[in-house]
Amino acid sequence: MKFEYEVKDINGDIYNFVNGRSYVKNDDIDISELVYIKFNHYNFDNEVVDGELIVNRKILTKVINILSGLFDNKYQINSFKLIDNYFITNEDDRKIVDRRSILDNNSSSFNYRRIPDTNRLSKHSLGLAIDINPFQNPYLHYLDGEYKYDDLTDEELYFVNNRSSNIPHEITHDDICYKLFIENGFKWGGDWEYTKDYQHFEIDMEDLWKI
Repeated sequence: MKFEYEVKDINGDIYNFVNGRSYVKNDDIDISELVYIKFNHYNFDNEVVDGELIVNRKILTKVINILSGLFDNKYQINSFKLIDNYFITNEDDRKIVDRRSILDNNSSSFNYRRIPDTNRLSKHSLGLAIDINPFQNPYLHYLDGEYKYDDLTDEELYFVNNRSSNIPHEITHDDICYKLFIENGFKWGGDWEYTKDYQHFEIDMEDLWKI
C-alpha cells in the first residue's frame, strides 16, 4: 500500500458544497487561494481510508509532505472530512459546527471563522492550520486569567490532564505527527504559553519559505 493523493481547484461540486458554509465571501482570502486534496490515510482501525482537506495553496507541498510521512509511518487519524459535513444549515454558528466536528473526532483545516471570544481570524480562516485527532488532543481555552473547562467532556478532561506519549493518539513532542509538522515549518498549539490547543498546527505567512 502506498500513499496516494489528488489535488483539485475548488470549483463545481466542491465549490457548491463549501460555499456559504466553511467559505463565505470575504476580504481576507479568495476561493482561488485554496485547494482541495483527496488522499488516503490510516484510521483508528488501522484501515486505509480516504480523507479530504482544503488548505491554502501556498502550503500544498508542505501538507503533502506531512500526509505522506504520516501514511508511511501508519499514523492513525480517525477521520479527515471537510468541516462542511457538520453544518446542518448554512446559518449555523461556526463555533458550534467546529464543536460537532471535534466530538466526532474529525481532523480538518479550512473554516472561515474567528478565534473564540476574539475578533481575530483563526489561521483556519486562511487555510494555514490543521487540527489532528481533536478529541484526544483538546483545545483548552484561557480567558481572564483562568482556564475554561465547561465545554469539555470528562473524556476530554482526561486527555488534557494526562499528556503522555504512552496514550494512543495523543500528540506530544515525541510523536511523529508533531515532528513532521515542525519539520515543515508549522507551530504547535500545545506549546502556547497559556491557551493550549493540542490538536492544532499552524504556519505563518512569513514562515512559508523557511523550510
